Amino acid sequence: MSDESDDLQRPVIPDVDESKVAGAVAQLTLYIHRKCDELAGQLLNDAAEKQGLQKPVGVEPLAGELWIEFELVKLRIRHQAKVELELAVKSARSAGATWEQIGSACGITRQAAHDRWGKLMRKPLKQVAAQPDVLDQFDPGGSAG
Repeated sequence: MSDESDDLQRPVIPDVDESKVAGAVAQLTLYIHRKCDELAGQLLNDAAEKQGLQKPVGVEPLAGELWIEFELVKLRIRHQAKVELELAVKSARSAGATWEQIGSACGITRQAAHDRWGKLMRKPLKQVAAQPDVLDQFDPGGSAG
């Protein structure tokens, strides 16, 4: 009799819809990407200020060595936070970072970086950019605000 009364007192835990979990994952991933960009910009601006230089990250689009450094700082943040690195590596390579710079940002050798992510770079950037936004499945028309 005791077992039956225990069953009656336990709260019912509803099943969470798998599509809702996927949506939460997509939102978290997007948040991580945006926050990483923000933090990398802050770190570069802080470093520039300490050296008496103008803040390099702001309104103007990044280019050249500054873009490379920005992508490498993002990669270092992700590496140390143990967060997905593939997109950060691809972004760093697209900016012009070398395998040596990428390896250094991740605390590994140039060769180890190439061995780990070299195959990723063989996929053309156009294919990656053409993939649909993971959030579109939850708001295909883009009407949510």
